[in-house]
Amino acid sequence: QLFPDQSFESMVRRDLTPKTLVEVKETEKRALSLSQLEDILDLVVDDIGKDGAKWTRPGGGIPTREDVCLYDVRDFLMPHLKQLSSEADGEARVCLMEYVAKEAQHPAWYVSHWWGGTIASMIKCIRRHLKDRDLPAETTYYWICGYALDQANIKNEIPGAITESAFHRAINMHSVQGILVIVKDGSFSRAWVVYEIYEGLLTYDHAGRPKLVDAYALPEGADEAVGLCDGLAAVDMAAFGTWVQHKAVRERAFAEQKALVKEAVSFRVLDAKATEESDRKRILAHVATTMHGEHVLEATVHAWFGAARRDQLIAQGNLDALEPMLRDLRASSVRKVNSVVDPPAAGACSDEHRLEAARRFARALPASCEELRVHGLPESAIPDLCTHLWLHANTRVLDIVDMDLTAVAPSPRGKDVLVPLKSLADALVDETVTGAAPRMPRASWENLLLRPPVPPKRPGEKLRMLSLIRCRLNAYSAPSLLKVLAAAPHLDSLSLSWNPLGPAGFRVIAPALHDARNLAMLSLIGNGLGKEGTNVLAPVLAARAATMTELYLSDNGLGEEGARELGWAFGRLRKLEGVWLGDNALQDAGATHLAEHLASDNKPSIRRLKCVDIFEGNDLTSGGEDALRALLGREPLERAAAKRAAATNDLDLQYVC
Repeated sequence: QLFPDQSFESMVRRDLTPKTLVEVKETEKRALSLSQLEDILDLVVDDIGKDGAKWTRPGGGIPTREDVCLYDVRDFLMPHLKQLSSEADGEARVCLMEYVAKEAQHPAWYVSHWWGGTIASMIKCIRRHLKDRDLPAETTYYWICGYALDQANIKNEIPGAITESAFHRAINMHSVQGILVIVKDGSFSRAWVVYEIYEGLLTYDHAGRPKLVDAYALPEGADEAVGLCDGLAAVDMAAFGTWVQHKAVRERAFAEQKALVKEAVSFRVLDAKATEESDRKRILAHVATTMHGEHVLEATVHAWFGAARRDQLIAQGNLDALEPMLRDLRASSVRKVNSVVDPPAAGACSDEHRLEAARRFARALPASCEELRVHGLPESAIPDLCTHLWLHANTRVLDIVDMDLTAVAPSPRGKDVLVPLKSLADALVDETVTGAAPRMPRASWENLLLRPPVPPKRPGEKLRMLSLIRCRLNAYSAPSLLKVLAAAPHLDSLSLSWNPLGPAGFRVIAPALHDARNLAMLSLIGNGLGKEGTNVLAPVLAARAATMTELYLSDNGLGEEGARELGWAFGRLRKLEGVWLGDNALQDAGATHLAEHLASDNKPSIRRLKCVDIFEGNDLTSGGEDALRALLGREPLERAAAKRAAATNDLDLQYVC
């Protein structure tokens, strides 16, 4: 494809075509884009077509495009390339990345894979990964050891210590966002995969942030890969308001690969194998540098891959089968916990067992958990979730969906009656939570040195993203909600969608929003604000003009009067990138009024606007729509329509965008 007038052999001979090859000296910068990986597969298939007999496997048969793997490339193509390279330059050098790239390429993702997996399946997994993460295919580069290492001088790439190897340098590059694990039967038995998973799950990047770890696999006979994403992927975030459920439904296809999941949840570090025994010993020694490293890694892998099964057992109230999985969760270093518990079938289990399963899950959350997203968990688990937040004060993201936070629930001690929202507020401001264990005493050395006592840090101060969606919050619960928001002053993302707060409830919480200096995303979909609520909302938006980038106000019945009230505040939102105003009974005059304030004296804002949803569910004429296109441009309006359509159709989920 790249050089149609040259044969494969002329391409790899440097004396004939020196400009077709580039030598990248730093191994960690030999990453590939998806199209370049496809080019390598084309070259391999082309060579098979020219000399198929050379590719005959020991057990018979010649690999095809769909089943050729890196072991085949190593055994049948590498010797030929070594010979050609040696004849051309006097020394053997074989790095497949250099045959398709024009310069050094910094990796965005590190690919952990087993050489026995097919090249075609890897391409399909990467293609799906790009789609789920919404990454640009041509400029997102993946570091893949089989194509990045100089196979003719492999000993130089893997010196004595693991920390000096090309693997370690690549996985810790500043440009690397995370690790993509291509899962295949036998993957977890490979020592290098153990090392790569360890680096992804138990170590941090150069800035002290946890690394992303995604896992993808190609089901047998399928043309589309399935995967597990670390946290929420871009495709999940598009399903606004149901992102946790969208993630669970999307990843359920991976959980259905029972052989792969069974291998993952039975994974043992000491069972790992390597082609070179010395590599295996060095990897195990490296993992052991973390206290109880092999046990923590095993528990973390079990908890990560067993999450879907764990949610099923909670919904069924199956306490006996659930307990081993909770032991793994408790012993793990999982940083992101997502739990979607479907309502049980009628008569499937007793309510008592289901509620107890939810409480046990909440008590098993590890101290390492930084992102907690729960969907449909029974309200009985709220006090124990609050205890976790209170004791560990480590949570940065809290997402609670479809849980009644205003319900009256018995405390774990069985003495008091708790309103879950009040318990959450108490936990975030570091007050006593009913049923919680007492705080640990301060270290004795502090007392010996007579240092003044340091007041405990409020758990809410670490929160950066808070979502309380469909939690039945109303005007009566607004004072407790105000306490929650006031305890989290550094929020940059807040969603209170589909809660009947009404104008009265919003008026109570408005002071906390006014003081949230970092707030960039605010979602108030379906809050019933009406015209009265816009009188309070407009000053809040004006106060947050320096930070607000996304605003969701759909389904609030704003009407023409509400649009006129919000106009002046919209004119100040100079950093706004997306605004959702569907289903608000807006007419031409009101919609045009808002658009004019976005456009007037605010050209930088217009250039930033990426998505404006104002057509759907409003009473606009064709002339009014044309006027909006002239004011805001076609692209933001069309992008919003495309997002709404994609979100509504994807995975058969029903919700309002």
